[in-house]
Amino acid sequence: MRAFFLLALIFVSLGCEEPRGVPDNALPPKAPASNNAAAEAPVDSPPPAPSIPEIFELSLDEDLVFNFNANASRFHMYSDGLLVHFAEPGFWKYTQEYSRPFGEAVEFEDERGRVLERRAAKLNVPLRNLKSAIIKVKAHGVSSGQRLQINVNGKMVGVQDLERRWQTLEFEVAEGLLKDGENEVLISLRNAGRVGGKRTYGLISSMEFVGEQPPTTSKSLWIELPEKSVFEADSEKTFEIQVRTADSLKTAETIVHEGKVRADLSEWGGEVVELQFPKGASFENARIAMHAVESAPKWEPIENAILLVIDAQRSDRLELYADTRVKTPNMTREGKHAFVFRNNQAASPSSPPSHASIQTGMIPRVHGVTGDKGQLKSDTPLLSSQLEDFGVFSAYVGNNSFGMGRLRKAGKWSKFVQPVSEGKGIDCTAVNEETLKVIDEARATSKRFFVSMLPFEPHAPYRFHEGITEKYHEGGWGPPVGKFADGYLLVDIMAGRKKMSEENWSQLLALYDGEVEYMDVCFGALVDALKERGIWEKTAIVVTSDHGEGMNERGRVGHAYGHYHELADVPFTVYAPALLADGPVRLESPTSVLDIAPTILELMGAPVSKKVQGESMLGAMKKRASFPRVVSSEYGRSYGLRARHWRMIVNYDGSEELYDLIKDPTEKNNLVETDAIGLRYLRDSAGFFLEFRSDWTTSNWANASDSVQNPAAD
Repeated sequence: MRAFFLLALIFVSLGCEEPRGVPDNALPPKAPASNNAAAEAPVDSPPPAPSIPEIFELSLDEDLVFNFNANASRFHMYSDGLLVHFAEPGFWKYTQEYSRPFGEAVEFEDERGRVLERRAAKLNVPLRNLKSAIIKVKAHGVSSGQRLQINVNGKMVGVQDLERRWQTLEFEVAEGLLKDGENEVLISLRNAGRVGGKRTYGLISSMEFVGEQPPTTSKSLWIELPEKSVFEADSEKTFEIQVRTADSLKTAETIVHEGKVRADLSEWGGEVVELQFPKGASFENARIAMHAVESAPKWEPIENAILLVIDAQRSDRLELYADTRVKTPNMTREGKHAFVFRNNQAASPSSPPSHASIQTGMIPRVHGVTGDKGQLKSDTPLLSSQLEDFGVFSAYVGNNSFGMGRLRKAGKWSKFVQPVSEGKGIDCTAVNEETLKVIDEARATSKRFFVSMLPFEPHAPYRFHEGITEKYHEGGWGPPVGKFADGYLLVDIMAGRKKMSEENWSQLLALYDGEVEYMDVCFGALVDALKERGIWEKTAIVVTSDHGEGMNERGRVGHAYGHYHELADVPFTVYAPALLADGPVRLESPTSVLDIAPTILELMGAPVSKKVQGESMLGAMKKRASFPRVVSSEYGRSYGLRARHWRMIVNYDGSEELYDLIKDPTEKNNLVETDAIGLRYLRDSAGFFLEFRSDWTTSNWANASDSVQNPAAD
């Protein structure tokens, strides 16, 4: 036993001995003794950081956004069914009548309602999956013996007594009467009374469409999506967004990360869709943002600007805009310096309203020139006046006194020259010559200059130009058209007094197309003259038109007969050699001639009047992108709304037309009865446009499809 313990002692002693032959300083230092067993245990490596979802790696553009809070009134709200609150601003998206039947919203007997100023009013409401329904109407009869009648899609569904107090009446809609899409609801009241001293047929607070099954949607939004966009909001939980198009219903899944949710909407880029948000989804500060777009570096103000308004110029006759037989080599050659807004709209199909909109940046109803005899309202700021106040030599040189004559006294002009009135002829060469004289005069005073040019080509009379016009017609030039077509001939053609053969129509088209090419020659001469003076690089030329020209597309010639593409689609091209050398840059989002005045002002570094309704396109030019928009045109009681994908036209009699401009660019197939998605999108915009257009400015309303802030409640 003693031997065993001796051997064990020797073993332990050897095991604890330091290795021999190794210097002390080559050994690792000994750790101090510790009584903490946990401290001596091996330490686990920290868990890997959670990966960032791919969609949150995307950078979003802070300027190219659609803000949900600002556009709260555009959402369609659901409770037991679609719920229409008449006293709220969002109500207006359901009424598109030009002569507004509803008045102000008032507080009456502890309830808010909207005044019905006429005996009857029509609403258009989007409904889905309702075989039958109960319509609940909360209203006040105001007068004794009142009766409320409801018609749906042309058929009466009920008449009930409405007392002089707030009450909710229910109307049963039989199965098969409601459409899956747009539905017309007619509200009729029998007797007039008074509220607050004002005559009214009654007050209506709300209307709800309740089906057999409660909706799963809390709210929905019709919107045109950019090519690449993301839904983003503050939320701790994911939810599904239903995305409805004309052909499908799909789901966009949201992904949550650090208190935010995002969903990729790029699958539906360029389409008009309905976004449906589920009940129970809780989120704040929502927006739809485009993928981040790199912006050009800061641009210095352009020294000089020329606004070239080519009268009656269709954009589809210019090579920068369309595949056309018409040759415009000078405009095309300088396209390397051009920003081309491909879907620009005239403010009106008639000269006086549209010229006033070009020069003011306002819609006709606001500036006052709503028709051919209208006059500009006092205190309306013209582009020339704002530039004169900024120290810029501002001039007009043009041959259309009908369009611009009434703006002479209303604006500030250093020079106002009308060559044709001075016996110098109607030709664009005379306009060029007088323009260059004005420019030389401005330069002699060492001032920056702005010139608004208005040549008459290609407006009627269409003239024959040797070496040009014959390229567009191979036959003879006999009557009734010949080599000259004035306005009297166009009137006779429309009245049927001049019979037109196929060859005659070819002659007329050739005369117009020849005028377009001839105007391009004048454009080239103007650019050459600026280059000779050494100021081309310091000057921007903005090309546009007041309206297009009909060429028998609908059995009509001339203009002022509607809001179709041949009249509404006009150029908006910014030639800016100081800003661009790798063009043309083509921008697809719709613009309006209202955008021209603020764009020129910002290009020249001048302040823009707060009354202006158009938007400067300088930001779009810098980013070469913009968020989808809806823009308007109007003439009398008719109006048109243009989105990238769609055009809606409302005629004098209130009838509607809807065209898919991607599939049907010449507008042959009216889809108003068959495409509820496109129709609802533009009806929403139409309701707000009609109600708020007189108060709309860029500070409170970006365009007809996007509010900078909510329209003020009544």
